[in-house]
Amino acid sequence: MTSQPRWFTLLATTLLGWSTLLPNAAAAQTQLYELQGFRELALTHTTIAILPFKGAAFVSPLQSMMQDDADIRREADLRGLEMQATLESWFLKRSERGKFIVQVQPTTETNAILNDNEVTLDNLTERTPQEVAKLLGVDAIVTGTVQARQPSMLAAAAVSWMTQGSSNVNSYAILDLEVYDTEYGELQCNYRKRILRSPWVGESRMLHVLARKTSRRIAYKGKL
Repeated sequence: MTSQPRWFTLLATTLLGWSTLLPNAAAAQTQLYELQGFRELALTHTTIAILPFKGAAFVSPLQSMMQDDADIRREADLRGLEMQATLESWFLKRSERGKFIVQVQPTTETNAILNDNEVTLDNLTERTPQEVAKLLGVDAIVTGTVQARQPSMLAAAAVSWMTQGSSNVNSYAILDLEVYDTEYGELQCNYRKRILRSPWVGESRMLHVLARKTSRRIAYKGKL
C-alpha cells in the first residue's frame, strides 16, 4: 500500500519544531502529503477504520542480537497493535471534543473482520486498499508502519543527552501513516512523523505522542 497518486500537494516539507520530549528545537520532522481534493472528500466520509500497523520491535542493536527472530517478530506485531489502539484512543478523544468529524470503527471489530477473512499483515499486500476498505464496510482505511531506533548503551546515551543535548543521541521513532478511500481506492493522504526520544521516555509514551500529533494534522479534524 505504498503507491503514490500523481497529483499530490506537498503541504509541509520538513518542519523542525519543538517537542515536549526534547530539550532543543531539533525535535521533530513532519511530512504531510494530501491528494488534491482530499479535504473536501473527507467531509463526505462517515466512518473510517484503523488497521493494525506494521510494527518494528523497539530494541537496540545489542538487544536484537540477544533475541531470536520469533521474539522480535512477536514484539513487532504487539507494537503495531498498540499503535492501532493508541491512534484509535486519540481519534476518539478528539471526537468527544467535537474536533473529529468521522466515526472510528472499533479496532476490535476491525481486527475480528480481518481475522474472519484471513487477512493478516503478512498477506495484506495481496489485496488492494479498496478491497480491504469494502471488506470492512467503511469510507476509508488508515494504515501504515511504526518503527523506532535506540542506542545499544542507554546509560551512555543518557550521559550524552545531559551533556551534549539530543542532537547527539541517535534514538527516535517514526510513524508513516496512509489514508485510502473506499470509493476511488486511492492514496489520499500520507503523513510521516519523526520524533527524537530521550533515554527516559518509554515506548508507549512515544506512541502516544505520535498519535496525538497525527490526530491534529489529518483532514478528519474537520477544517478546510
